[in-house]
Amino acid sequence: MKIKRLSFKNINSLKGEWQLNFDQEPFLSNGLFAITGPTGAGKTTILDAICLALYHETPRLAISKSQNEVMTRNTAECAAEVEFEVQGKSYRASWSQRRAKNSPLGNLQEMKVELAEVVSGNILASQVKLKKQLVAEITGLDFSRFRKSMLLSQGEFAAFLNAPANDRAELLEELTGTEIYGQISQAVFESHNLAKAELDKLRAKADGVNLLSDEQRAEIVGEQAGVETLVTDLTQQQASLQQQKQWREQLEKAQVGVTEAQTSLANAEQETTAQQPALERLAQAEPAEALRLPFTHLSQANTKLAELEQKQQALQASVISAQTAVADNQLKLHSSQAQLDTSKQQSQAQEILINEQIMPLDNECAQLTKEQLQCQSQQQQQNSELQTTQQSLAALTQTAETAKTTVNACKTYQQQHAQDAQLSMRLPLWQSQIQQCNQQQANVVTLQQQVVTNQQSLQQSLTAQQRLTNNVAANTEREQSMTDAVNQAQQQVSDLLVGDDLAELEQAFNQQSRLQGIVEPLSGLQQRYLTESQEFEANQASMVTLEQQLVGINVEITAKRELFKTKKNELNDVQRLLEQEQKIASLEVLRSQLEVGQACQLCGSTEHPLIAEYQHIADSLTVQRKTQLELNLKQIETDGGELKNRLVEVNTKLEHFNHRNGTLQQQLDSFVAQWQTYNEQLNANLMITDSANTQVFIQQQGMQLALLSQRIQALKTATIQLQHAQQALAEFDKSSAQLQHQIELVNRDVKAARDTEQKLAHETQQQGVVLTELQQTLTHSVTELGLALPEWSQLDHWLVQCQQALQTWDQQAQLLQAANEQYVAAESQLTPLREQLTKLGTAIAQTLETLSSLSDDLTAKQQQRQQLFGQRSVADARQAMQQQLTTAEQAHQACSTQDHTLSNQLYAQQGELTTLQQGLAQQQQESSDCLATWQQALAASVTAYRGKTAFISA
Repeated sequence: MKIKRLSFKNINSLKGEWQLNFDQEPFLSNGLFAITGPTGAGKTTILDAICLALYHETPRLAISKSQNEVMTRNTAECAAEVEFEVQGKSYRASWSQRRAKNSPLGNLQEMKVELAEVVSGNILASQVKLKKQLVAEITGLDFSRFRKSMLLSQGEFAAFLNAPANDRAELLEELTGTEIYGQISQAVFESHNLAKAELDKLRAKADGVNLLSDEQRAEIVGEQAGVETLVTDLTQQQASLQQQKQWREQLEKAQVGVTEAQTSLANAEQETTAQQPALERLAQAEPAEALRLPFTHLSQANTKLAELEQKQQALQASVISAQTAVADNQLKLHSSQAQLDTSKQQSQAQEILINEQIMPLDNECAQLTKEQLQCQSQQQQQNSELQTTQQSLAALTQTAETAKTTVNACKTYQQQHAQDAQLSMRLPLWQSQIQQCNQQQANVVTLQQQVVTNQQSLQQSLTAQQRLTNNVAANTEREQSMTDAVNQAQQQVSDLLVGDDLAELEQAFNQQSRLQGIVEPLSGLQQRYLTESQEFEANQASMVTLEQQLVGINVEITAKRELFKTKKNELNDVQRLLEQEQKIASLEVLRSQLEVGQACQLCGSTEHPLIAEYQHIADSLTVQRKTQLELNLKQIETDGGELKNRLVEVNTKLEHFNHRNGTLQQQLDSFVAQWQTYNEQLNANLMITDSANTQVFIQQQGMQLALLSQRIQALKTATIQLQHAQQALAEFDKSSAQLQHQIELVNRDVKAARDTEQKLAHETQQQGVVLTELQQTLTHSVTELGLALPEWSQLDHWLVQCQQALQTWDQQAQLLQAANEQYVAAESQLTPLREQLTKLGTAIAQTLETLSSLSDDLTAKQQQRQQLFGQRSVADARQAMQQQLTTAEQAHQACSTQDHTLSNQLYAQQGELTTLQQGLAQQQQESSDCLATWQQALAASVTAYRGKTAFISA
C-alpha cells in the first residue's frame, strides 16, 4: 500500500484546506522523510487525516454523529481525502462531516464517505460499513492492523512489539507474503507426527520379539556341534556315493558315444555318395576361389570410382549455380548501393531546403498568422465597443426624450387633481373617525348578540335543571343494585379462601413452582443414568470378552514362538545337511577317476574297497525339505504378525473401554450425587433406578401445582370482580355527589342569566346614542372638503379610493422629480459619447488597413512555400524521407548479407570439389592397380578362364 496524495480541511489545529502530493518533489526523489515541528503544530493531524479518509476514526480522538473531537473549533465542516495505490491500481477514499445550517453551533450530521477508482472514476462504496470492508479487503489491513504496521503514531510502536506472538506473526505473514512458510511448517509437523506414529508401531513390533537366554543359547550351540559331527559323517558317505554315481554315468555316456559315432560314420558315407557332383564342381571352383579377392577389390574400386565421378558432376553443377547466384547478387548489391546513395542525397537536399527556406517561411507565416489573429481580435473588440457606444448613445437619447415626456404628463396631472393634495391631512382623521364608528357599531352588535346568547343560556340551564332532577330519582335504584353486587363478590372471595390468605397461597404456589423446577430435570437425569449404566455394563461385558481374547491370543503367540523355534532348529539341521551333501557332490569328479591299483589323488591309497558301492547321491529331497521349512517359517512369521496386530487392536479396545468406563463411572457418581441433592431438596426418598415411582412422584407434584394454580387463579378472578364492584360503587357515589353539585350550579346559572339580561338591555341603549353622535361629526368633516360621504356599507371602498388618489398624487410628485433628474443626467452624458464614437471610427479604419496588409504578406509567403514544398508538413516529409532511407539501408544490408552467405557457400563447394577431384584421381589409380593385379592373377591361374563370365560361373 502506497499513499500518493492527501488533502484535508479543518482537522484539529490545521484550519482551512491543506494538500500533500507525495508523487511530486521533494517527496518523489526521497524515499525517507520526517514530519517535524513544535508541539501542537499539527504533525499527528496529518496522520489523523489519513486514518479518517480510510477508516473514519483515529487512534486518539472519537468521531460519531453525536461527537466529533477532530473538527477545528468554530468551524462547521471537516473533511479528509487520500489517494493510495495497491498492486499498481489507484483508489481514492474520502470522509467528511458537517454541522446543521452550516453553523459552528449546529448539530452534527451523518458522515459522508466514498471509495472510488481513480482511473475509471467508478464508485465502489458510499456506506460506512461497506467502505471499511472494501478498504480492508483491498489493502489487507483493517484499522487495528493499520495502526500496528503502517501508522505507529504518538509512541505506539510498542503496540506492535508488545502484541501477542500469534497476532504479530499473522500480521507479518500478510505484510511480507510469507504465508507459504507457515503452510510448510504445518506440513512438516504433520509429517513428523506420521513418522512418529510409524516409529511407535515399529517399536511395538520390536518389543514383541523375545531374545534367547544364555542357557538357551548354550543348549543350541551344543545341538549345533552334534549336528555338525553328523553332517561330517554324512558328507563322507555322500562323497563315496557321489563318486560311484559319476563313474556309472561316465560309463553310460561312453557307450552312447560309441553308438552315435557308428551311426554318424554310416550317414557320412551316404552323404558323400549323394554329394559327388557337388564335389566335382567344388574341385573346379577351388582355382577360382584363389582369384576371388583380387576380383572383389577390382569390383569395389570400380563401384567407388563411379560414385565419385557422379558426385563430381553434381558438385560441379552446384558450383556453377552458386557462381551464377553470386554474380546476380553482386548486381543487386550494386543496385541497392546506388539506390541508398540516391536516397541519402535526396535526404540531404530535402534537409537543406527545409532548414534554409521552408522552416523560415513557416515561422514567418506563423508570425503573420498570429499578428493577423491579433488584429482580427482587436477589430472585433473595436466593433463591439463601437456597437456598445452606439447602443448607449441611442439609449441615452431615448431616456432624455422619455424623461421630458414624463415631466410634462406629471405637471398636467397635478393641475387637474389639485384637491388631492389635502388628502394627506384629512384622510387620517377620517380613518380614525370611521374606525371609532365601526368600533361603536361592533359594540352595539356585540351587546345584541350577548342578549341573544344569554337568553339561549337561560333556556339551556332551565332544561338541564329538569334533566338533573330526573337523574337523581334514577340513581337511587342503581345504588341498591351496586351494593348487592359488592356483597355477592365478598361472599365468593370468602368461600374461595376457606380460612387461608391469598399471600399464603401464593407463597405455597411459589414453593411448589420451585419444587417443580427441581422435579422436571429428574426424568432426564434418571434416563441419562439408566442409559449410561447400560453402556457401563455393556462395556464391562465387552472388556471380559476382550480379556478372554487377549489370553487366547497370548497362548497362540506362545505356541507360534515354540513352533517357530522348532522349525528354525529343523531348518538349521537341514541346511547343514544340504551343505554336506553339496560338499560330497563336489568330490564326485575325483571319485569317478579312482581305478583299481591306482593311487588316490587325495590320500595316496592304492586300495579302494568301496569303489563298487559308490552311488550318486540325490539331493532333491533335502532341497525340497529346506524349501518347505522356509515356507513354514514365513507362514509362522505372518501368523505371528497378524496375532500381534490383533493383540494391539484388542489392547487398544480394552484401553478405550477402560477409559470410557472411567468417564462413565465419574458421570454416574455425579448423577447419583445430583439425584441425592434433589431428594434432599424435595424431601423425598426416590431411587434413581426406580423409574415407575419417580414418574408417579412427578405426576403428583404436577397435579398439586395445577390445583394451587387453579385455586389462586379463581381467587384472583373473584378478587378482581370484588374490586370492580367496589370501584363501580365508589364511582357511583362520586357521580351522585357530582350530580348534586351540578344541580346547585344550574340553579346559580339561572339566577345569573336573568341578572345579565337586565344589564345588557341598559348598555345597548347607551351605545346606540354614542354611535349617532360619531356619524354626524364625520359627515360634517367630509362635506367641508367638497366631497360626498357614501352609504355606511360603502365606506371601506370609499376610503380605499381616497387612499389610492393620495398615493397617485405622491407617485406623480416623485415621478416628476425623478424625471427631471434623469433628463439632466442624460443630457450631460450624450456629449462624451458622441466624441468617443468619432474616435472609434478612426481606429477601426486603421485596424482594417493593417489587417489588409498582413493578409497580403501572408498570402505571398504561403504561395512561395507552396511552390517550394507543396502542402506537406516538415515532420511528414522528414518521416517519409527517413522511411525511404531506412528501406534502402535495409535492402542494401540484406543484399550484403546474402552476398556474404552465397560467397561462403561457393568457397565451401569449390573446396569440396577440389578435395573430390583429388580423391577421384586416387581412386582411378587404385582401380588401375586392382585391374593389373586381377589380370596378373588370372594369367597365373592353373585353370584358363575365358573372360570374366567364365570366372564368375566357376
